[in-house]
Amino acid sequence: MSPLGLKLRQSTVHSPLPFREGGRGVGCLASHRPFRFLICWFAAYLVFFSAAATKLPNYVLPVYPALAILTARFLTRWQTGELTLPKWLMPLAVGALVFTAIVVGGGMLVAGDAVKVLPAGGRVFPGLGPWAVVGLVPLIAAGAMAWALRANDRARFVRVMAFGAIAFTGLTAAFPAQKVDVYKAPRELVRASGVDDPTREMRLAHIDWFQPSVVFYAHREVADLKSVEQAAEFLAVPTPGYLFVPVKTWEQFVEPKVAVPTRIVARRYDFYRNSEIIVVTNEVTVTAGR
Repeated sequence: MSPLGLKLRQSTVHSPLPFREGGRGVGCLASHRPFRFLICWFAAYLVFFSAAATKLPNYVLPVYPALAILTARFLTRWQTGELTLPKWLMPLAVGALVFTAIVVGGGMLVAGDAVKVLPAGGRVFPGLGPWAVVGLVPLIAAGAMAWALRANDRARFVRVMAFGAIAFTGLTAAFPAQKVDVYKAPRELVRASGVDDPTREMRLAHIDWFQPSVVFYAHREVADLKSVEQAAEFLAVPTPGYLFVPVKTWEQFVEPKVAVPTRIVARRYDFYRNSEIIVVTNEVTVTAGR
């Protein structure tokens, strides 16, 4: 969490309160409750879904309303002068934004293999490099925010930060994130193999590779096979079966043990495993996928 975020939590929970009764802050408890509720709201979702095995972007969407309200309160109080901060805090926040710009821009260049620093066979995302320009957004915003601080124009500081945050988040979600999604195997493997068709009876299993999101996209249980023999037995059962397996594991270990006709219905590179994953089925007469 950033220094600004730590101060945000402190300022929203420990706020000056106008109502007192009998020398004690009766209004204090009531005034604190909404912000404690928002902090609990934010923390509960963040902790729970950070611990979840499946990581999908929409899982954390509920944290944003609470975080937005807390952030808006903090900035409004600072802008109006109600909240006094250490002189170093806001310059530090601007510096952190510059650091973010460097990390984002440099990271995309390296991850996109535009800058050759990773060893051969490293996990890269071809096509991501050009989107390093997104890193210019927080860099420009940081410059404008620093200028506003120097002029002691807090209103302009807040406006620039808001526009910069919207532009950076929107551009990152719209373009670089889509480039990375191409290299996530589960959704495409499920789509191409057709195992998400609720009208068909089938069994799903995996060996030597698994992502929990396969279950999410397929809407079916995916059995965990512990051995090559179990995989061969799975495909030998007459009921249609679909096996998720790395191509090397299939070719070297599983395929020689399988005694029934099979075919590969989906193939996709998975950057988590840094290898190709295939879906093999014993249902050789049906056209899978859509």
